[in-house]
Amino acid sequence: MKLKIYYRSPVVWNMVLFVFFSFIFIYFQHLSMTSATVVEKKVFETFVSEKIFLVGFYLLSILLFFTHYKLVTSVFFRMTVFITLVLTAINLSEDFSKLSLIILFFYSLFSFYLYQFFSVDIKESYYNPQYSSNSLFEPMLKKIKIEIWQAESLVATGFLTNWSQEGCFAYLYESAALKGKLSLKVFFLDHIFEQNFLIATMSKDKSNYGLKFKAAKKEKKLNLLGWKQFYEIIEEMGYKPELLK
Repeated sequence: MKLKIYYRSPVVWNMVLFVFFSFIFIYFQHLSMTSATVVEKKVFETFVSEKIFLVGFYLLSILLFFTHYKLVTSVFFRMTVFITLVLTAINLSEDFSKLSLIILFFYSLFSFYLYQFFSVDIKESYYNPQYSSNSLFEPMLKKIKIEIWQAESLVATGFLTNWSQEGCFAYLYESAALKGKLSLKVFFLDHIFEQNFLIATMSKDKSNYGLKFKAAKKEKKLNLLGWKQFYEIIEEMGYKPELLK
């Protein structure tokens, strides 16, 4: 299912900064080898013109990171790391630098952990509806009823198709253009669990939404059940999303 992305986690932004740092890292190696200074505009322009394909690749990687496509993003992130490592190895063979070698070590270490964080982030429920848009039937074998409210008005009803600690994915019975300050009500075991959220993803027909939960406000009533309590219950019960096959 093709989804429009509205929420991008800090992991994605860190990946963008990582690509920018990769470019700066290669550029500083060039400065070190040519004994030029950072403030020399002509040196930078010459470097960009000579490495135009490299610059284009880094920019393309950044743009693709924002699309949040699993396979494409993973491939381009690994390619970014690989290209940066190869170029650095070539530069070190021509002009060895202990500082570059130390930075290369931390660069490799950081890239490994960043990729692990991304692998977790991409599996978040609000990015994964767990069913295809071509499904002939309402997808879930077991349905947890939900309502979406804006202030005191009910704007949509449906059920959950995926969930995690940080959010969920909702299937709506009727298309709805959700916007503004919204809250989710989940009906489970004769209890109502309520949580404010922001829209993380949306399908083209506006009937499928990924919901990223906001942190609960401290001033809320103590007897009000939120998503945290709901998630603890279903985890203890071993309740998992089950698709109708």
